[in-house]
Amino acid sequence: MSDVLPFDLKPFSIAEAARELGISRSFLFKMIADGRIETVKLGRRTLIKGGAIRKALGA
Repeated sequence: MSDVLPFDLKPFSIAEAARELGISRSFLFKMIADGRIETVKLGRRTLIKGGAIRKALGA
């Protein structure tokens, strides 16, 4: 059994998600505020699932 998560389930930090999307952190926060990207809160951390990144890319 593999311990590697599929991309769609992998959680990304804000910085990692911005890097994957090729955008700035501030633009990513605007996309989150507009509801274009779903986030998950884990304690104080805001995470973005890979599936939300794929959806934002239109893939």
